[in-house]
Amino acid sequence: MARHTALMCTLAALIGSALLLASRPASAPAFIKYRDTARALNGGSPRRPFPNGPLPVYYESAGVANQSRQGTTFIVDPKGTWATAAHVTDRCAAIRFVVNQRAMPPVATPVLPLGEDISLITGGVRSPSAFSIAAEVPRPGAKGYHMGFPMGAPGLVGSRLLGRTSAVRHAGQTDAILAWLEDWRTKEPVDELDGLSGGPVLNDRGQVVGIVSMASERRGRILTAMPGAVRRWLAAEAGQLSAAASPPIADRRAAVLRFQFLINHGFIRQVYCDVPPLRGTAHDDVTAHAQ
Repeated sequence: MARHTALMCTLAALIGSALLLASRPASAPAFIKYRDTARALNGGSPRRPFPNGPLPVYYESAGVANQSRQGTTFIVDPKGTWATAAHVTDRCAAIRFVVNQRAMPPVATPVLPLGEDISLITGGVRSPSAFSIAAEVPRPGAKGYHMGFPMGAPGLVGSRLLGRTSAVRHAGQTDAILAWLEDWRTKEPVDELDGLSGGPVLNDRGQVVGIVSMASERRGRILTAMPGAVRRWLAAEAGQLSAAASPPIADRRAAVLRFQFLINHGFIRQVYCDVPPLRGTAHDDVTAHAQ
């Protein structure tokens, strides 16, 4: 009996330690500096003016062989609901939050697809508060701050909104998206943006106005899903739109400091998708081409 009690106590301690580790946020990035990319994306010449005509329709490029992948997710409901891009969670046998570069035990509850390259991970890590989802679509020229883990490293990209257009997915469906023109990045992130998918795009009021879906990196475009479906789900299913009041983001430095805070307190996290090996299949990536 005493031995059984000791074993149960040990098991309880191990479970408690695992839960504590799973709730720990990712390490805060130490960077403050950033680098302009507008001139680099134009071959060293000054940034071209905003296009006056209609924006092109974007097509998803062919993905690589079916394989496991990582992306970005962010908290939208304090009870443990996280939003990300649907192609991040597509065909996953298991979904795991990444904490301190280690994959945690799989999330037990199923992923909820919302359409338009958005999915919700329910039953995830809980949080004292969540992001505020903007009720209105931003206007062209508005600033956007794209936050996440490109190539697994914390990264922030500043941009301006070009406008609303469409994206044609691999399955043939057409989704409404927002196209952004990159202006600058924090210095540490690598040049490729793979892994930024699913990350939030904040406006200058700190509200979510987009979810990173694809990128046309050669042209400096980042394409995002509009988060209206998340807002509607929260109102209908969660019965609330609970979110902490967020102070405005005045400039680049304020954006970097906000990103550090959100990473350090676990509001934005890496997520890992385990995909079983299958022959003759492919998964969506975050690249796009315009036509």
